[in-house]
Amino acid sequence: MNLNNFSRSLTFADLLCRYCGHSVTTASALINVKSPAAYDNWNLTVLGVETIVQVRKTFKNSVPETYNLIFANGADLKFSGKAQTAETWFEGMSWRPCVCSACNTHIGWYFQSPEKDFVGLVIDNLINVDTLTKVPLPQKQISKDAEINSILIKMPGVIYIQSVPPMFTVKHLREIMSRFGELGRVYLQAEKRGPHKRKRYTEGWVEFKSKKCAKEVAQMLNGNQVGGRKRSAAYDSVWTMKYLHSFKWEHLMEQLSYEKRVEQQRLRTEISFEKRKAEHFSQQVEKGERLQKLEERVLKKSGLWKRYLMQHYQKKVINENKLEKSKQLSGEKDFLQMIFGGKEEQKEENEREDGREEVEKEEEIMEEEKGYVVSAAVYVNLSDGSPIFGAFVQAATGKYISQFLGVPFAEPPIGKLRFRRPIPKRPWREQWNATTFRDSCVQSPDTYFGDFYGATMWNSNTPCSEDCLYLNIYVPGEIDREKRLPVLFWIYGGGFWSGTASLDVYDGKIFAGEENVIIVTVNYRVTVFGFLYLGREEAPGNMVFGGDPSSITLFGESAGGASVSMHMLSPLSQPYFTRSILQSGAATAPWAVENKQVALHRAVILYEYMKCGNGNMSHLAPDQWNMDEVLRCLHEASADKLRDSEWSPVMEFADFPWVPVIDGEFLVENIETSLKRGNFKKTQLLAGTAPLSIIFNLNTYIFPIQDVFPPAEFFEKKDFIKSRDVWIKSVSSLLPRQILKSSLALQSILNYYEPEGLPIESKQWVDSLDKMLGDFLFTCNVNEFALAHSEHGADTYYYMFSHRASQQTWPEWMGVLHGYEINFIFGEPYNRKQFKYTKEEQELSSRFMRFWANFARTGDPNHNPDNSYISDWPPYNSKTMEYINLTIESDYIQKGAKRIGTGPRRKHCNFWKFIPKLISISADLGESFIKWKQQMDRWENDYMPEWEAGKFSF
Repeated sequence: MNLNNFSRSLTFADLLCRYCGHSVTTASALINVKSPAAYDNWNLTVLGVETIVQVRKTFKNSVPETYNLIFANGADLKFSGKAQTAETWFEGMSWRPCVCSACNTHIGWYFQSPEKDFVGLVIDNLINVDTLTKVPLPQKQISKDAEINSILIKMPGVIYIQSVPPMFTVKHLREIMSRFGELGRVYLQAEKRGPHKRKRYTEGWVEFKSKKCAKEVAQMLNGNQVGGRKRSAAYDSVWTMKYLHSFKWEHLMEQLSYEKRVEQQRLRTEISFEKRKAEHFSQQVEKGERLQKLEERVLKKSGLWKRYLMQHYQKKVINENKLEKSKQLSGEKDFLQMIFGGKEEQKEENEREDGREEVEKEEEIMEEEKGYVVSAAVYVNLSDGSPIFGAFVQAATGKYISQFLGVPFAEPPIGKLRFRRPIPKRPWREQWNATTFRDSCVQSPDTYFGDFYGATMWNSNTPCSEDCLYLNIYVPGEIDREKRLPVLFWIYGGGFWSGTASLDVYDGKIFAGEENVIIVTVNYRVTVFGFLYLGREEAPGNMVFGGDPSSITLFGESAGGASVSMHMLSPLSQPYFTRSILQSGAATAPWAVENKQVALHRAVILYEYMKCGNGNMSHLAPDQWNMDEVLRCLHEASADKLRDSEWSPVMEFADFPWVPVIDGEFLVENIETSLKRGNFKKTQLLAGTAPLSIIFNLNTYIFPIQDVFPPAEFFEKKDFIKSRDVWIKSVSSLLPRQILKSSLALQSILNYYEPEGLPIESKQWVDSLDKMLGDFLFTCNVNEFALAHSEHGADTYYYMFSHRASQQTWPEWMGVLHGYEINFIFGEPYNRKQFKYTKEEQELSSRFMRFWANFARTGDPNHNPDNSYISDWPPYNSKTMEYINLTIESDYIQKGAKRIGTGPRRKHCNFWKFIPKLISISADLGESFIKWKQQMDRWENDYMPEWEAGKFSF
């Protein structure tokens, strides 16, 4: 009997839909799906022409010996058998959903035999009309439920299978799941190939066309036995599945695509590393062959081999007589004999003595200028055998430090290597003098305030050149490889356009000595030399991120903090460090990163500005861009010319010209996307900022309003902004162009940050401007990164630095300045020969160093080296948002400063999150509507009172 004819011939007058009360008379469009393996404790109702028989079906508990069923054709069928036979009988049916024609609600399942000689209906959401006196639900609720159910049926849903049963494939899973409803896509994650030839799967995702069906299947099967044939591998397995709320198949595809890109990049990195190793090995083999030939020629002539030969200590056999003789030599002679031999040994030793005298002279000069005592030189062989010597010095606190300055970590990026990623430094055999700082990377000095120390202290204190990739290492006490001390790796700030590791404020001796940690500071290329992006190997961008550090804690301030956060986001860097510290900077800042197209656009603008082409390329015509020509031009230009032209692409405020690029390799996706999905290193994080003033960064931040803050009057004048008009002009000059395009967004910012109360003094106008810039550029971006980090379950700590140092040289009205917690972190208050900090400030510096060192050791700033706890600093999370306020003790006692605060500036940062939405809204409304609304407001406020007063007449 045909199912369609059967559904039309039956009149279900005694059945009503549970949701709308409508009488069920017809069936909706039907689809072919097989029955599930089990309907535990369901009422199975078989409908026939004459009789309705209800049978309790419980496959997994007990199965009746006999089923008496009367089917649509009126024939009486008596079926008996065991449980498995009964189950097989029901699974052989063809199943189709039954949907209420009134409210489109799923109310049951039709089933039909393969021979189509009988049909039935499984009742799900039907009730008997004899027991119903009225519709059970209100009309409004009925329509709402009907609408929801209609949506759920049409929307797809995804089930996540945590453990795929053994020997299952996509085909097997699709065959089983299709019994419950129409399927979309199925994906199984294959495990890495092991000794088994057959592919195995670890987890899977199944998409149902109906969201409601997906929920029901997950609820029904989760925790139940897979079943099937008793001898099958999956028979005793248990389903472990979950319905994924608000999850779309596109989310899975994006995650898989991201993992694929990460894996591809990892493979490329490994291949590149192995190629470099092979190249280095072949070079050493060639060098060995040349030395061997040279040795043979020398031996033939004189019988003596007097030149240096590479030592392989692991292969060198030293007999007892030689070993006993070497023990009697002094350290210096032993070192010389290891390298030199024959008749020239004394000559080389004399040359070494001359060199040592030069080093001692340099040490005396350093002692006079820098304020620390030089005790002796320290000789060390690096892991690749390269010899260096540094200085064993005494810091201002009296602790002794092994100091190595200007240690090369890459080949000089000059010539063809100008814009390339750094190439690891090849081993050397001559002693490397690591007692003085090397050159800083090419950059422009800050000359806005002349020779004022507060500004010049951040300028490079060594000559600038392209040969600048060096490390400075500060080790407490003598060198001892068994100590296993934690390492803090410092990345300086400067907007990616300035900075150097040799600044006095970055001197790591006091920090290393007081906390028994190793401090490393590093030079990296800035401006166009470090971040030029042309989309090719010759200029890939992001050269600052080319090292291979291991087992270190990264910490940095401003652009350095943004760099640290980018290492957390990059899959290339994540294996090589353990913890992170962000100080007043994060990758979420509007100045921190750019996309590829903007980077290419800026390169063409620089090309045009330098006028080294034939004028046939314009930044306004991307189809005419020739990046090979741009690269040739910039390669041929001098370093000074490039430096002088570096600001030519700047278009607006807070827009540094050369910054890291989302290139698909180091940074593989948008920063906000990575934070939302948790695609970053889940390590311990310490982050913070200050209620900072950035007015002093006039040459980079507020150059559009130099007439408001003239440098000649900066230190004497106090009333810079006297009126609201000047304040509005200043705000409008400092906000990005995208915000200025929206009058709604601009007006919202003005209203939010405008000082309260009347009259408004000049200092209030300046403070409000400063707070706006601080929130927009630094504080809220660090907050955003820290909150995203904590929300994904990683340990997070937050601080606010609120102390204005007594040695601060900037005007007092500026308050706490951007970047000046660095002085306390590196222990500057203990350098009494150069500075006169108070006792309280020394104690504050000690707290900074202890917190930072504790965090580097254990990931908890409260955990001391002796396993005691400070218990001052609570963890940071989205529920409490607690942070520690770092200032001197008297501020807590006398000024009422809180030790533990909440936020910080939570309300202000929520406001800045709203600005992009407001811009989008205003774009949808259109400027014409906004102008009309403004005219209406003006009419109501200005003309309506006069109209009502009768002043207008016709």
